Amino acid sequence: MTSSTDLQALLDLPLLQRIPGDARERVATLLHRVSTRIAVSDGEILLLQGNVGGDMGFVLLRGAVEIDREETAPIAVSAPALLGEMLQFNPSAQRTATVRVAGDAECLRFPWQDFYAQARRDLSEAEQDMLMDSMERCIWERLGRDTLIDLALFRGVSDQLKLRACLLLQWIVRRAVLSAGEQLFAQDDLCGGAGYILTRGSFELTRPNHPAAIVGSPNLLGVMPRFDPDRRWSATAIARETAELLRFSWLEYEAMLQRRLSQREQQELGDAIAANAAAHFVA
Repeated sequence: MTSSTDLQALLDLPLLQRIPGDARERVATLLHRVSTRIAVSDGEILLLQGNVGGDMGFVLLRGAVEIDREETAPIAVSAPALLGEMLQFNPSAQRTATVRVAGDAECLRFPWQDFYAQARRDLSEAEQDMLMDSMERCIWERLGRDTLIDLALFRGVSDQLKLRACLLLQWIVRRAVLSAGEQLFAQDDLCGGAGYILTRGSFELTRPNHPAAIVGSPNLLGVMPRFDPDRRWSATAIARETAELLRFSWLEYEAMLQRRLSQREQQELGDAIAANAAAHFVA
């Protein structure tokens, strides 16, 4: 396949069909830029249900795949198709289905975080909003009323708002991997408004004259979403094993929520965070 054929396949994705004209072409070009084309063989597994970690998405350019979830009948999907997007809404970083190639096929493989970073750098704010709107609608149509995530922070929030809040987080996070024994933060260090979503592994939090606390995934480590330049960590966090995290800034997240949510949605989400924060904010 040629680059022009690849771009046409991207333009035909349902995700991009909702984006008008020139903006759609810019998003397709951006996605192509962060991707690598690969050939895959019959029976090859692209994504395995239950696998933890990873940041890869795929665009099926030619051929077909079979998507298999436990307790549901397999679904056949033909090109062009976006694969692997559901991981973006699962803080435990587990794949929600097995995707197996049915016959020879060609794909574009790309890291989601590279895609988000390029979009933020190369697209206008209006184009970013159109892309986020389209992603929300595509995911919502696939999810229906299924539980989106299991972080206590969003408990009681409507599913559609929960999806939007998760997508906005994914737009600004940066992935990090710490080895066993590595320190994430130290007691009395400045917080700087940092938040961490722990997607894999666990941390031990220690402070003088208190028993150690173990925090496992999925969970949040961080400060309450109120910026205080003088706020310091109240404990030291050390990885107990290989740990994967998504790092984000509460200031950046709040700015994104104000830009993307209505006043009613901001109030609903703010009330939930205030009510549920104690379940997560242990340091």
